Amino acid sequence: MKTNKKFLGAAALLALLLAGGVVGCSGDNDTQTGGETTAATGTEQEAVTVDEKAQAKADYFASLPAISADGAEITFAAINIGSDDMGDNDIATAEENGAKMNDAVYQREREIEEKLGVSIVCNGFDDDSSLQSAVTNDTLSGEGIYDVINAKTTVQSVFFNNGYLLDFSEVPNLQLEQDWWNHDANEAFTLAGSQFVLLSPLCHYADSVAWFVMFNKALFDEYDLEYPYQMVRDGTWTLDAMYEMMKVIPLDSNGNGQTDSDDMYGCIGQMFDALALTTAFGCNIFEKNADDVPEFVLPDEQNIDKMQAVSEFFSDTARTIVVNHSMYSSVENKWDVLWGGKFAAGNGLFMFNCPGNLGGFTDMAQDFGILPIPKYNAEQKDYYTMTSIWFTTSLSVPKVHDADNGDIGTVLDALSYLSYVDVEPTFAETYLQNRYIRDEESAEMLNIIIASKTYDPGFVFNWSSAITLPQNCVETGGDKLASTIESKRKSIENEVKKTVALAEDMVNG
Repeated sequence: MKTNKKFLGAAALLALLLAGGVVGCSGDNDTQTGGETTAATGTEQEAVTVDEKAQAKADYFASLPAISADGAEITFAAINIGSDDMGDNDIATAEENGAKMNDAVYQREREIEEKLGVSIVCNGFDDDSSLQSAVTNDTLSGEGIYDVINAKTTVQSVFFNNGYLLDFSEVPNLQLEQDWWNHDANEAFTLAGSQFVLLSPLCHYADSVAWFVMFNKALFDEYDLEYPYQMVRDGTWTLDAMYEMMKVIPLDSNGNGQTDSDDMYGCIGQMFDALALTTAFGCNIFEKNADDVPEFVLPDEQNIDKMQAVSEFFSDTARTIVVNHSMYSSVENKWDVLWGGKFAAGNGLFMFNCPGNLGGFTDMAQDFGILPIPKYNAEQKDYYTMTSIWFTTSLSVPKVHDADNGDIGTVLDALSYLSYVDVEPTFAETYLQNRYIRDEESAEMLNIIIASKTYDPGFVFNWSSAITLPQNCVETGGDKLASTIESKRKSIENEVKKTVALAEDMVNG
């Protein structure tokens, strides 16, 4: 049974932004000014809030242990998945350039260096293979250049399987119980009592790849549909409710006598969205036992029933277009023609997407709204949000490194703390609110979406590609659903056993 111990970071920050009315897409607030940050109204209460924040930061840094040696250097190997306005990666950016997010990252590093007396060095890599090669060569040579690895979570499993990672129990000064660490993810990532991978607001791309549903307001108005915001609030936003709305879109809308890729559709998606729905239904692929060992639970009857609903939804090819389904393999430029471009042109009522892709819809003429992925049924208590296994970044420490373990822990905790109080509010306000969100209700929905991010215990290791089973079932069809999943059980369970044994060897060896 999935539980939802909400991580308070972005959710609380978004709630604060909503309370202050920071919504819309005009971008008026997307400017950088020097000196102390203050709210636009400049009231005395807001000034006190700034003072309280400064005092809290001073108290935090005063509580940290001293660095082992003045000028100690902490070196990161980081994947570059950013941009000029977001910074190259999670860790550092070369200089200020006037973009709020870039500059918030730059100022965070300088503040830590100044207050802790350390030097933060970041070597960024433009692709996963280059990062893997650099870490591998560094580890095997015994040189220990890199003290921390900031990589996509799926890449961290490669380093673990090669025996390169250190158990975080050997890294002191991490305040993992505090709100500047992602409790849900970090609990899911433990393995037989060991922790080799961590997630915090320092890894801000997790919010960029939190899945949701977009809906076309113009089409809702045209077909006299009520915007589903109140359904979300009431807990009645379900897959059945979404599907009933999809039925208003006429079949064969182009009138050529057949349903094809040129028609308007009730929903636009891709096969990966099957995992988003599976997650939204509270359906775990793995669950931990009393020994903190993941067990493969997807074949359980209740999960098969939910997966059947997912399969049936995507198999209705007259109302749902799945862009990377084999039936569209011959379509040229299909990701534009059948996916983003199709929704932007007003030819889809709903679309599965994430914040990181919203930049492609800033010029969309028709308004759109944002909703959580729907529940399985109204009896389900909570909403659950998937983040992309392929793009969520995380943190690890290589066994072979040069810096003092305590210094690594102190710097990682400080980076995560300042990300929580300074960088993540900038990300939420500038990129999730002002730049892309078009109404207050969608901003409220985004609060729910970010707050309900959830992580399966198989997220890091994806044993025998178990995490991709939901999307595979879209292609194979519902009649083979149970047998397809069951056929993978033995290989998945064997892979889990190998991983647990390796973790125990790494800790005890």
